[in-house]
Amino acid sequence: MLVNKSIARADLADLTRSVSPTGLCGALLLGAGSFYFQVLRWRCILWIHAFPASTGIAVRTMFRGFFLGFVTPGRMGELFRAIHLDPTRKLATAAATIEERLCAVIVTVVAGAAAMLVQAGVLQRPVFMPLVAASVLFALLFLLAILLLKYGVRPVHEDLSLPGRVRSFLENPERGGKIPFFRLAGYSIAAHLLLLFQTALLFFMFGERDILVGITAAAQAFSFMLLLPFFIANIGLREYAFSFFLAQTQEFSCNGLSCGAVALGVATIILFVNIILPAAVGLIWVYLEKQAYQRTAAKGDNGNAT
Repeated sequence: MLVNKSIARADLADLTRSVSPTGLCGALLLGAGSFYFQVLRWRCILWIHAFPASTGIAVRTMFRGFFLGFVTPGRMGELFRAIHLDPTRKLATAAATIEERLCAVIVTVVAGAAAMLVQAGVLQRPVFMPLVAASVLFALLFLLAILLLKYGVRPVHEDLSLPGRVRSFLENPERGGKIPFFRLAGYSIAAHLLLLFQTALLFFMFGERDILVGITAAAQAFSFMLLLPFFIANIGLREYAFSFFLAQTQEFSCNGLSCGAVALGVATIILFVNIILPAAVGLIWVYLEKQAYQRTAAKGDNGNAT
């Protein structure tokens, strides 16, 4: 909202003319690549929890999660993306979703921290200290949670209803080798890197020709949106974050466009490619599944009647 009000009409016209089919196709391909690695990560976590873990199930439940997250506050509906896989293990399905999201959160924070180091050491630009503080606090809280779970006077996990695999790992750390941490880390890093390259490509399309600047700004913006979403009450958060960190990493406008205009264009395309489009696919998939279930139920009723 604040970003949009600061953009002149001339900038909006230039922004529209800057959109290219090549840039849009590249953004779609990179978004699809990021989604692919998210599916692989989700399939791996489903396997860890002994749920059906075929590629088709992983893709279908991922799209269902995008739709449910899009239509619920705070994306809470995403917790129910896989609840239909086993109605007797509802808590385990929610725990699996939380673990999948936690993988993404950790990589996002680490990437943001690395970008701040690049900005200070390579680009010789000041970093945003509240984001530094939030990243350090997140790391400390995450480490504290692990220590409490594993080494507390009375282990916290004794009072929690945790999935069997997680409980066995906490009670017997030597069995942790059964959980493919490095594979999960690889999938998560690949998915986030493609997201950063997608954002940097869109920055490039709108005039920011320095890819390092684009990736550095994007990594910090995504970390900011995750750790400090309350700064502007979630209104125009993506536009604000892109505009703010793009301005932090450079001194000049992007090929005549203001940072705010570039941020608006990038955020709008990412909104459609990474959020609205997958949610629409999820909606169609949920609708088709509902129709198939109703047809099956109707056949069953007809069979019983005869």
